Amino acid sequence: MKCDITSGRHTDATRNAERDGVRCRICGKPSFVSSVICPMHQGAVHMKHCPDCEYFVPLLWTCSYYRRKQLG
Repeated sequence: MKCDITSGRHTDATRNAERDGVRCRICGKPSFVSSVICPMHQGAVHMKHCPDCEYFVPLLWTCSYYRRKQLG
């Protein structure tokens, strides 16, 4: 049974992560536990790559990709 937690805008990114065999889209290494679905890369990436991204908000350890895309 498929989980519906990652629905809506994360659907394409989740589909890409499944197709990739859950490998990091940045470094290509397998990413089992320490990965997140990155909206910019449309797939799984290691969390250690997040602080290097321009959309990373360090105070909240979150991504502002969708908010900035909506603004413009």
